[in-house]
Amino acid sequence: MTTQSLISLTATQLEARRTYIGSSDAKIIYQSDIYAWEELITQKREGKPIEFNAATRMKIDAGSFMESFVIDKFGEAAKVKATAWGIEFDKGYFHSTTDAVATTGHVIEAKTHWGFMDMDELADLYAPQCQHHMLVTNTKFCWLPVFFGKGARLEWRQIKRDDEWLESYQKQAAKFYEWLINDTKPDDMEFMLPPIWSDMYETNVRHMDLDEQTMAQLNIGAQSIIEAKKAETESKSAKTEFKDLIPEKCKRMDYELTGNWEGHKIRVSRSRSNTLTCTHIAPKEANDNE
Repeated sequence: MTTQSLISLTATQLEARRTYIGSSDAKIIYQSDIYAWEELITQKREGKPIEFNAATRMKIDAGSFMESFVIDKFGEAAKVKATAWGIEFDKGYFHSTTDAVATTGHVIEAKTHWGFMDMDELADLYAPQCQHHMLVTNTKFCWLPVFFGKGARLEWRQIKRDDEWLESYQKQAAKFYEWLINDTKPDDMEFMLPPIWSDMYETNVRHMDLDEQTMAQLNIGAQSIIEAKKAETESKSAKTEFKDLIPEKCKRMDYELTGNWEGHKIRVSRSRSNTLTCTHIAPKEANDNE
């Protein structure tokens, strides 16, 4: 169930929502914020639709209107045929109202995005909702097509099932449901990592079977990267200091180094468009340019 649909539920649906956990609840439940849980429970018990300001309501209404368009365009582009829209599924006290279901039986969760997040960021954001759909429908993946309002483009991801995450999610959901139905507030909240929704994964070099010599080389290389980054930052600051010294009408200013760097120059040049450039002039190059 999407945020869009929460504002248009019938009185009967709002009443039923008191007794189940929907896909739109998944993100709040997994984040394990006791105050957010309490707010959601109050919202469910009161059976009232969510209220939004005018600007947010406009975006939500537009997203609802765009839903069928997004599913149709996704189907054309990805060769995925939808055979049902708005079908409801139940598994115990877990409930899913789908945007659409593909011929393969997999849920399609369509979104319209008006902000500046990229596709993978949105996949991270909606992965808990998609995992909930997969739990209820007993499927291995969920389609997440997104229409980007800024730029008018369509992208999608196949959100894969994370069984380990779902196991933890069901334990958390049981605590939430016990509080919702029997008013038994949980004594503890389990910290959950985000679901892994693709074949890509994270690791640590220390977990790899590398010999001591290789690890020592990597350590030296890492120090070089850190020092180079620090030097780059210091260089930018130094260039700014030189640029600040050049007189307003001057088109070229040289600073000649002394000591071990004698013969080298730092040159600040001003272009016709008034852009300042700070460069290092080596001794031979300096002679060629004089």
